[in-house]
Amino acid sequence: MIFTSRVAADTFEALCSEAGFPAASWLKGCNVAAIGAATGERLKEAGIVPSLVAGASAGAGFARELIEKELLGEESQVLLPGSNIARPELGAALRDAGVRVTSVPIYETLEEDPARAERLFEALDRDEPPDAVTFASPSALSGFLGICGARGRKLLKSPSVKIVSLGPTTSAAVRSEGLQVSAQAASAGTESLVEALREALA
Repeated sequence: MIFTSRVAADTFEALCSEAGFPAASWLKGCNVAAIGAATGERLKEAGIVPSLVAGASAGAGFARELIEKELLGEESQVLLPGSNIARPELGAALRDAGVRVTSVPIYETLEEDPARAERLFEALDRDEPPDAVTFASPSALSGFLGICGARGRKLLKSPSVKIVSLGPTTSAAVRSEGLQVSAQAASAGTESLVEALREALA
């Protein structure tokens, strides 16, 4: 089983608890992998010790690493619990390697109601824009642009505003919108994102 975020680990443990058995017992004898140190630590809190904890990349690179370390091979079966809008790259890379993958949405990622985004609009309308904007996922970027529209895009295109992303997938999403990434977190997790923010503002 592969957990791509701390939220996925949280939700999986909660679902197991609701069903009446510990998550660690359910995964006994199963190889478990995690994307990001924060996800790995959350699994350990639940009594699950990951066989592999990757950095920020959840795509083909991580799939290769799983296979090279012989945690997976042809005809292996993998469960990918995650968001209803989870990125397809990891599952696709594993399938290309002959792994049988089942992706299971266990939580929903929802965009904020624009009517509840008053503080965000207030920040956009200030005379002095923020020094930086951080995005931890492609869905965070698309949600921001969806809510803020032209005002949000204008802010992100401002030369004085640094865009800091969490991982290569998010960076690629930023660039696909015609925007520039000032710094990218080296691994998944808040500490790495903060370090990248410091780098961008130095």
